[in-house]
Amino acid sequence: MRDYALPEEEVKRLMPYNPQEAKQLLQAAGQPNLTFKFQHPTSSNVIDYVNIFVRQMQAVGITAQAEPMDAGTWVAQYFQSKLTASLSLNQEYANPDFALHWYVTRGITGNGRYDTGFSDPEVDAAVKKAAGILDEKERIKAYQEAQRLIIAKDPPFWNFFGIRSNVLVSNEVINYPRGLGSLGYGFVKDIWLNR
Repeated sequence: MRDYALPEEEVKRLMPYNPQEAKQLLQAAGQPNLTFKFQHPTSSNVIDYVNIFVRQMQAVGITAQAEPMDAGTWVAQYFQSKLTASLSLNQEYANPDFALHWYVTRGITGNGRYDTGFSDPEVDAAVKKAAGILDEKERIKAYQEAQRLIIAKDPPFWNFFGIRSNVLVSNEVINYPRGLGSLGYGFVKDIWLNR
């Protein structure tokens, strides 16, 4: 999906890393020394991202306190949208529509599970419009516009990209939901073995 991604330089311009400005904004809001807690699973390479995130928060004067959870407990709460703040596992996406559904009302599955609470009619319409365009060049443009709109809305969820994604599926496994990453666990009832 590289063609659908915004150019790196544009992302840097739209989402600049500027700790000094962040400090000033927090100071102006009367919150120069915030502290908050967030959960994260202890699986995969998530701890690498936890350490980066904590350091970046410290750079702007925010104390981010990590609360590690075993993967089973974390996934159960993630599935039910019970986490108030968390770093998330990286996912494997089959298409940009599915990736952007994290920003659509009622969450990526449309049933309120994995729901970040973000809801914006403009974003909903932009993602739906992009998904309905058949011409690839026009679809790419529409998905890029949807991404720009999402960034402008300051959503509470950002995709972090990890260093690996290993998925091995036997040809005897039928109806495995490719492109769902760990979200596929929510669809195991639809998977069967051809034996």
